[in-house]
Amino acid sequence: MANKRVLVSILALGIAVTLAGAGTWAAFQDTETSTGNTFSSGTLDMKLSNDGSTYTDGVTATWTSPANFKPGDTFGNELRFTNVGSVNINHLYMYPEDLTNSGGTGGIKLSDKIIITKVTGHITRDGSNLVWGNRADFIGSVVGNRDGTLTLTEFCSAKFVAYCLSPIIFGIFPPILKAGDHKDWGLIIEGKFADDADNHYQGSSCTFNMRCRGSQNSPTEGFEEITGNGAD
Repeated sequence: MANKRVLVSILALGIAVTLAGAGTWAAFQDTETSTGNTFSSGTLDMKLSNDGSTYTDGVTATWTSPANFKPGDTFGNELRFTNVGSVNINHLYMYPEDLTNSGGTGGIKLSDKIIITKVTGHITRDGSNLVWGNRADFIGSVVGNRDGTLTLTEFCSAKFVAYCLSPIIFGIFPPILKAGDHKDWGLIIEGKFADDADNHYQGSSCTFNMRCRGSQNSPTEGFEEITGNGAD
């Protein structure tokens, strides 16, 4: 009889648990779904210009000599930059490279007699017109024979960076190249044919390329700063 009572109790408990479970699942419910969880990257797209109006993926002959280049003659131009992408460029790197010399007599290199007299940055974003201090003398003091005179040969042995990670005067803020095609920065290089170049340099020529790279954020160690003196 006792066993029968135990069995009845167990059955009653099972029914109670089942009913309790059925009651829980009968509660009001609503199910919704988060769909289309997608990740898309932005773009960083730098363009160059020789005249500040037409920007393309690359340019040719930004810096060239005048006709019949002779000792004492000068040259200069500004390479303009813009960022048509959607991600800011915080660091702008410049690599003068592939320097070649030809012509002349006595084994000379024309690039040894082309003196770089001005290297500076120029920002024009938001109606500004600010030029950084001239870095040519400083660069000439840390590259090549470090005598403060910067030849094209020495210039092409270095690599350069431009950036502004803190506000510049007159309310101009980083980055160096703002996303959205602001046509906001330029590299100015000016120079001259050395006065002391002799007849060995007649009929000579030299060529170099300027490779430029924009980066969201990269190291600056080992690069000469174009923007080191602040804006004027």
